[in-house]
Amino acid sequence: MFELRAAPGKGLGMFATRDIQRGEMLIHETALISLTKEQDKNSWWAFLYEEFEKLSPEDQATYLELSYLPNDYSEYVTDISDYLSDLRGIEEENLEAKVELVIKIMAIYAVNNAELSNDCKYSSGVFATYTRINHSCIPNAAWTWQPESQALEVCASQDIAADEEITISYIITISSYRSRAVQLADYGFECRCRACDGPDKEVSDQRRQRLCRINEMFEVLDHMDPDRDPNLLEGKEMDAVKLAYEFVDLLKAEGLVGSELTRALVYFHVVVNPSSLESWADQSSH
Repeated sequence: MFELRAAPGKGLGMFATRDIQRGEMLIHETALISLTKEQDKNSWWAFLYEEFEKLSPEDQATYLELSYLPNDYSEYVTDISDYLSDLRGIEEENLEAKVELVIKIMAIYAVNNAELSNDCKYSSGVFATYTRINHSCIPNAAWTWQPESQALEVCASQDIAADEEITISYIITISSYRSRAVQLADYGFECRCRACDGPDKEVSDQRRQRLCRINEMFEVLDHMDPDRDPNLLEGKEMDAVKLAYEFVDLLKAEGLVGSELTRALVYFHVVVNPSSLESWADQSSH
Protein backbone atom coordinates (compact mmCIF):
# COMPACT_ATOMS: atom_id res chain seq x y z
CA MET A 1 0.00 0.00 0.00
CA PHE A 2 2.88 2.36 0.79
CA GLU A 3 6.65 2.53 0.98
CA LEU A 4 9.22 4.77 2.63
CA ARG A 5 11.61 6.54 0.29
CA ALA A 6 13.41 9.84 -0.18
CA ALA A 7 11.14 12.89 -0.34
CA PRO A 8 12.80 15.97 -1.91
CA GLY A 9 13.71 18.45 0.80
CA LYS A 10 12.14 16.33 3.54
CA GLY A 11 14.38 13.34 4.09
CA LEU A 12 12.24 10.22 4.07
CA GLY A 13 8.57 10.24 3.15
CA MET A 14 5.70 7.78 2.82
CA PHE A 15 4.42 7.17 -0.73
CA ALA A 16 1.44 5.21 -1.99
CA THR A 17 2.33 2.13 -4.05
CA ARG A 18 -1.22 1.85 -5.41
CA ASP A 19 -4.33 4.00 -5.65
CA ILE A 20 -5.85 4.44 -2.18
CA GLN A 21 -9.49 5.34 -1.65
CA ARG A 22 -10.69 7.90 0.86
CA GLY A 23 -11.45 6.16 4.14
CA GLU A 24 -8.97 3.30 3.70
CA MET A 25 -6.93 2.50 6.78
CA LEU A 26 -3.21 2.93 6.15
CA ILE A 27 -1.70 2.24 9.57
CA HIS A 28 -2.82 0.57 12.80
CA GLU A 29 0.02 0.48 15.30
CA THR A 30 0.81 0.62 18.99
CA ALA A 31 3.40 2.97 20.42
CA LEU A 32 7.10 2.24 20.66
CA ILE A 33 7.17 4.44 23.75
CA SER A 34 4.33 6.25 25.51
CA LEU A 35 3.92 8.33 28.64
CA THR A 36 0.93 8.51 30.94
CA LYS A 37 -0.47 11.86 31.99
CA GLU A 38 1.30 11.62 35.36
CA GLN A 39 4.60 10.55 33.84
CA ASP A 40 4.43 13.44 31.41
CA LYS A 41 4.33 15.89 34.32
CA ASN A 42 6.89 14.54 36.76
CA SER A 43 10.50 13.81 35.71
CA TRP A 44 9.25 12.74 32.29
CA TRP A 45 12.76 12.12 31.02
CA ALA A 46 13.34 9.43 33.70
CA PHE A 47 10.14 7.58 32.76
CA LEU A 48 11.06 7.98 29.11
CA TYR A 49 14.47 6.39 29.64
CA GLU A 50 12.93 3.51 31.60
CA GLU A 51 10.43 2.89 28.79
CA PHE A 52 13.26 2.98 26.26
CA GLU A 53 15.19 0.34 28.23
CA LYS A 54 12.18 -2.00 28.01
CA LEU A 55 12.36 -2.02 24.21
CA SER A 56 14.02 -4.81 22.29
CA PRO A 57 17.40 -3.99 20.73
CA GLU A 58 15.69 -3.78 17.34
CA ASP A 59 13.05 -1.33 18.58
CA GLN A 60 15.70 0.73 20.37
CA ALA A 61 17.60 1.02 17.09
CA THR A 62 14.40 2.00 15.27
CA TYR A 63 13.71 4.70 17.86
CA LEU A 64 17.23 6.13 17.74
CA GLU A 65 17.04 6.43 13.94
CA LEU A 66 14.20 8.97 14.21
CA SER A 67 14.91 12.64 13.56
CA TYR A 68 15.35 15.26 16.28
CA LEU A 69 16.35 18.87 16.76
CA PRO A 70 19.55 19.93 18.56
CA ASN A 71 17.69 21.87 21.24
CA ASP A 72 19.31 22.93 24.49
CA TYR A 73 18.67 20.38 27.25
CA SER A 74 21.45 21.62 29.53
CA GLU A 75 19.00 22.41 32.34
CA TYR A 76 18.36 18.67 32.71
CA VAL A 77 21.98 17.48 32.78
CA THR A 78 22.52 17.68 36.55
CA ASP A 79 19.26 15.90 37.39
CA ILE A 80 19.89 13.23 34.74
CA SER A 81 23.44 12.66 36.02
CA ASP A 82 22.22 12.31 39.62
CA TYR A 83 19.45 9.94 38.54
CA LEU A 84 21.79 7.72 36.54
CA SER A 85 24.55 7.57 39.14
CA ASP A 86 22.49 7.45 42.34
CA LEU A 87 19.42 5.46 41.27
CA ARG A 88 20.67 3.44 38.30
CA GLY A 89 24.22 2.76 39.46
CA ILE A 90 25.94 4.02 36.32
CA GLU A 91 29.71 4.19 36.81
CA GLU A 92 31.54 7.50 36.39
CA GLU A 93 33.37 6.43 33.23
CA ASN A 94 30.06 5.61 31.51
CA LEU A 95 28.05 8.52 32.88
CA GLU A 96 28.67 11.11 30.15
CA ALA A 97 27.68 8.72 27.35
CA LYS A 98 24.52 7.71 29.23
CA VAL A 99 23.54 11.33 29.81
CA GLU A 100 23.97 11.99 26.08
CA LEU A 101 21.78 8.97 25.32
CA VAL A 102 19.01 10.17 27.62
CA ILE A 103 19.11 13.63 26.05
CA LYS A 104 18.88 12.12 22.56
CA ILE A 105 15.91 10.01 23.67
CA MET A 106 14.27 13.19 24.99
CA ALA A 107 14.97 15.14 21.80
CA ILE A 108 13.52 12.39 19.61
CA TYR A 109 10.40 12.20 21.74
CA ALA A 110 9.92 15.96 21.70
CA VAL A 111 9.75 16.07 17.88
CA ASN A 112 8.05 12.75 17.09
CA ASN A 113 5.41 12.20 19.77
CA ALA A 114 1.70 12.32 18.99
CA GLU A 115 -0.57 13.88 21.61
CA LEU A 116 -3.35 11.42 22.37
CA SER A 117 -6.98 12.03 23.34
CA ASN A 118 -8.04 13.31 26.73
CA ASP A 119 -9.89 10.09 27.57
CA CYS A 120 -6.79 8.00 26.93
CA LYS A 121 -4.55 6.61 29.68
CA TYR A 122 -1.54 7.97 27.82
CA SER A 123 -0.89 11.61 27.08
CA SER A 124 1.48 10.99 24.19
CA GLY A 125 3.43 8.34 22.33
CA VAL A 126 5.95 7.74 19.55
CA PHE A 127 4.82 5.43 16.74
CA ALA A 128 7.49 4.00 14.46
CA THR A 129 5.59 4.06 11.15
CA TYR A 130 3.31 7.02 11.80
CA THR A 131 6.22 9.30 12.61
CA ARG A 132 7.62 8.79 9.11
CA ILE A 133 4.64 10.62 7.57
CA ASN A 134 5.51 14.15 6.56
CA HIS A 135 3.44 17.26 7.13
CA SER A 136 1.28 19.20 4.69
CA CYS A 137 -1.18 22.02 5.33
CA ILE A 138 -3.36 20.22 2.77
CA PRO A 139 -3.07 16.68 4.16
CA ASN A 140 -4.53 13.64 2.44
CA ALA A 141 -4.60 11.49 5.59
CA ALA A 142 -5.49 11.87 9.26
CA TRP A 143 -4.95 9.88 12.43
CA THR A 144 -7.19 8.92 15.33
CA TRP A 145 -6.59 7.14 18.62
CA GLN A 146 -8.41 3.82 19.12
CA PRO A 147 -8.84 3.31 22.89
CA GLU A 148 -10.15 -0.26 22.58
CA SER A 149 -6.95 -1.50 20.92
CA GLN A 150 -4.68 1.18 22.40
CA ALA A 151 -3.49 1.88 18.91
CA LEU A 152 -3.12 4.80 16.53
CA GLU A 153 -4.86 4.55 13.17
CA VAL A 154 -4.11 6.57 10.05
CA CYS A 155 -6.77 6.67 7.33
CA ALA A 156 -6.88 8.38 3.96
CA SER A 157 -9.00 11.53 4.14
CA GLN A 158 -8.83 11.97 0.36
CA ASP A 159 -8.27 9.65 -2.59
CA ILE A 160 -4.52 9.17 -2.96
CA ALA A 161 -2.99 8.25 -6.30
CA ALA A 162 -0.24 5.70 -6.71
CA ASP A 163 3.19 7.33 -6.21
CA GLU A 164 1.64 10.31 -4.36
CA GLU A 165 3.12 11.21 -0.99
CA ILE A 166 0.93 10.45 2.02
CA THR A 167 0.79 13.43 4.38
CA ILE A 168 -0.87 14.48 7.61
CA SER A 169 -0.99 17.83 9.38
CA TYR A 170 1.15 18.36 12.47
CA ILE A 171 -0.66 21.58 13.35
CA ILE A 172 -3.99 23.42 13.29
CA THR A 173 -4.64 23.87 9.58
CA ILE A 174 -7.45 26.41 9.98
CA SER A 175 -5.09 29.30 10.59
CA SER A 176 -3.18 31.92 8.64
CA TYR A 177 0.12 31.27 6.90
CA ARG A 178 1.97 33.24 9.57
CA SER A 179 0.35 31.29 12.38
CA ARG A 180 1.13 27.96 10.70
CA ALA A 181 4.76 28.99 10.18
CA VAL A 182 5.09 29.77 13.89
CA GLN A 183 3.59 26.41 14.83
CA LEU A 184 5.87 24.53 12.44
CA ALA A 185 8.98 26.27 13.77
CA ASP A 186 8.81 23.82 16.69
CA TYR A 187 9.42 21.03 14.17
CA GLY A 188 12.37 22.79 12.57
CA PHE A 189 11.17 23.22 8.99
CA GLU A 190 9.25 25.51 6.65
CA CYS A 191 6.30 24.01 4.81
CA ARG A 192 6.42 24.14 1.01
CA CYS A 193 2.95 22.76 0.32
CA ARG A 194 0.60 24.44 -2.16
CA ALA A 195 -1.11 26.49 0.56
CA CYS A 196 2.21 27.86 1.83
CA ASP A 197 4.28 28.18 -1.32
CA GLY A 198 1.96 27.76 -4.30
CA PRO A 199 1.04 30.35 -6.93
CA ASP A 200 -2.29 31.06 -5.18
CA LYS A 201 -0.90 31.22 -1.65
CA GLU A 202 -2.28 34.72 -1.01
CA VAL A 203 -5.81 33.64 -1.96
CA SER A 204 -5.39 30.52 0.15
CA ASP A 205 -4.29 32.62 3.11
CA GLN A 206 -7.36 34.84 2.78
CA ARG A 207 -9.61 31.78 2.78
CA ARG A 208 -7.92 30.34 5.84
CA GLN A 209 -8.14 33.58 7.73
CA ARG A 210 -11.86 33.61 7.00
CA LEU A 211 -12.08 29.97 8.16
CA CYS A 212 -10.35 30.97 11.37
CA ARG A 213 -12.84 33.74 12.01
CA ILE A 214 -15.81 31.43 11.38
CA ASN A 215 -14.25 28.82 13.63
CA GLU A 216 -14.04 31.41 16.41
CA MET A 217 -17.77 31.94 15.98
CA PHE A 218 -18.21 28.18 16.34
CA GLU A 219 -16.33 28.34 19.63
CA VAL A 220 -18.77 30.96 20.91
CA LEU A 221 -21.69 28.78 19.89
CA ASP A 222 -20.17 25.80 21.70
CA HIS A 223 -20.46 27.69 24.99
CA MET A 224 -24.07 28.72 24.48
CA ASP A 225 -26.70 26.92 26.53
CA PRO A 226 -29.90 26.45 24.49
CA ASP A 227 -31.71 25.07 27.56
CA ARG A 228 -31.19 28.31 29.44
CA ASP A 229 -31.94 30.48 26.43
CA PRO A 230 -34.06 28.55 23.90
CA ASN A 231 -34.55 31.69 21.79
CA LEU A 232 -30.83 32.29 21.44
CA LEU A 233 -30.79 31.83 17.66
CA GLU A 234 -34.33 33.00 17.02
CA GLY A 235 -34.41 35.02 13.83
CA LYS A 236 -30.78 34.16 13.09
CA GLU A 237 -31.18 30.57 11.94
CA MET A 238 -30.63 31.31 8.25
CA ASP A 239 -27.55 33.41 8.99
CA ALA A 240 -26.14 30.53 11.00
CA VAL A 241 -26.91 28.03 8.24
CA LYS A 242 -25.27 30.27 5.62
CA LEU A 243 -22.19 30.48 7.84
CA ALA A 244 -22.02 26.71 8.07
CA TYR A 245 -22.32 26.37 4.29
CA GLU A 246 -19.65 29.02 3.79
CA PHE A 247 -17.37 27.13 6.15
CA VAL A 248 -17.84 23.92 4.16
CA ASP A 249 -17.28 25.67 0.82
CA LEU A 250 -14.05 27.24 2.09
CA LEU A 251 -12.83 23.93 3.46
CA LYS A 252 -13.46 22.23 0.13
CA ALA A 253 -11.71 25.05 -1.73
CA GLU A 254 -8.69 24.54 0.53
CA GLY A 255 -8.74 20.76 0.23
CA LEU A 256 -9.40 20.31 3.96
CA VAL A 257 -11.79 17.39 4.09
CA GLY A 258 -10.86 15.59 7.30
CA SER A 259 -11.59 16.56 10.88
CA GLU A 260 -12.31 20.12 9.81
CA LEU A 261 -15.43 19.00 7.94
CA THR A 262 -16.51 17.10 11.03
CA ARG A 263 -16.26 20.35 12.94
CA ALA A 264 -18.62 21.97 10.44
CA LEU A 265 -21.05 19.05 10.84
CA VAL A 266 -21.15 19.55 14.61
CA TYR A 267 -21.93 23.22 14.13
CA PHE A 268 -24.56 22.42 11.53
CA HIS A 269 -26.20 19.97 13.92
CA VAL A 270 -26.58 22.74 16.50
CA VAL A 271 -28.22 25.28 14.22
CA VAL A 272 -30.22 23.03 11.88
CA ASN A 273 -32.90 20.43 12.49
CA PRO A 274 -31.08 17.06 12.61
CA SER A 275 -33.35 15.78 9.83
CA SER A 276 -31.46 18.08 7.46
CA LEU A 277 -28.09 16.51 8.23
CA GLU A 278 -28.33 13.72 5.66
CA SER A 279 -28.77 16.08 2.72
CA TRP A 280 -26.01 18.34 4.06
CA ALA A 281 -23.61 15.42 4.39
CA ASP A 282 -24.34 14.38 0.80
CA GLN A 283 -23.53 17.88 -0.45
CA SER A 284 -20.33 18.24 1.59
CA SER A 285 -18.91 14.96 0.27
CA HIS A 286 -19.01 16.05 -3.38
